[in-house]
Amino acid sequence: MEKQYQYYTCLDNKTYLKQIWDLLRKYNNEFIPPLSVRKHTDQAVLKELEVNESEPKAYYEELKKQAFILCIGEEDKVLGFMSLKENYKIKELQALIGNKRNSYVSTVIVDQESRGEGIAAGMYEYLENSLPEERTPDVISTRTWSTNDSHIKILKRRGFSEALRIHNDRGSGIDTVYYYKILKP
Repeated sequence: MEKQYQYYTCLDNKTYLKQIWDLLRKYNNEFIPPLSVRKHTDQAVLKELEVNESEPKAYYEELKKQAFILCIGEEDKVLGFMSLKENYKIKELQALIGNKRNSYVSTVIVDQESRGEGIAAGMYEYLENSLPEERTPDVISTRTWSTNDSHIKILKRRGFSEALRIHNDRGSGIDTVYYYKILKP
């Protein structure tokens, strides 16, 4: 299957937005905590959140304000996406990255039928090496939960360093882990 990566500073394609919404709904509960209990994509408090919605509506509304890298397959199908908060000041990593231009990866989802094809790694590769020069960040950062082995494996292969670990932040035995990679010293 042929894949194409595309970058959008502002995604207004209704077909792609619908597919992103469908992916968020489909994989909502794979995230810890589920996206449906979060109010925004960089929410600090992640433990013991109240379940107000069964679908990630608030999260999606925040997501639509961000930049995207999409992996598009045959018939214009979104196989996966990465959302980015560009030029983002992340207080948890400020001491490490200072005033460098940071792209914070807020969400990565790859459709189950396309997992194992290198799509998530391909989106990171695209972020690091294929954006227009004026959009290329100095630093890439993200956070995940400590049991998200597949994402952590990709980050480590790509040379990301663990910056901060907040123990039991998402529940007993589940830490929040921040990662970063400096592209331009």
